[in-house]
Amino acid sequence: LSVPGLPVTLSGTAGNHQLHVALGDVEISSRLIEGQFPDYERIIPSDSATSVILGTADLLRATRVAAVFARDNANVIRLECTPPPEDGTPALGQVLVKATSAEMGDNVGQLDASVRGNAGQISFNGRYLRDALEVIGSPQVDLQLTGDQRPGVLRPVGELETSHLQIIM
Repeated sequence: LSVPGLPVTLSGTAGNHQLHVALGDVEISSRLIEGQFPDYERIIPSDSATSVILGTADLLRATRVAAVFARDNANVIRLECTPPPEDGTPALGQVLVKATSAEMGDNVGQLDASVRGNAGQISFNGRYLRDALEVIGSPQVDLQLTGDQRPGVLRPVGELETSHLQIIM
């Protein structure tokens, strides 16, 4: 590590797990904290009752509109996913993006989507959902629902799937 004109000092100790970095007038010290950290992999659902594939930009746009209404209601945005009818006609399922405001009323956005499995719904914090959708770079997203009061998983669809990006909400 080098910055032209500034001396850089990097030192550490193995015994007490400390790291010290000095760059000119800036000094940073860090220490590794020992302990048992939560097993985050346990909360990632391994299967889902409902899988929904839809356009990332479409869901982001609907989420932004719903967020205006959700501000008065703890930023809660609800997604209701309905599979296509089972009568054999080729059709897409639907996702309703809903938010409620005491002052402005209700907002419902309807998106066409490929919905496999059972009908389901999930509620998200609108800010977190928007942030998650903004970092997914693929044109489509796979939303997997495991059931009521259970976490949902957002995954990119396509070539970005190999990056193992998944957002548990």
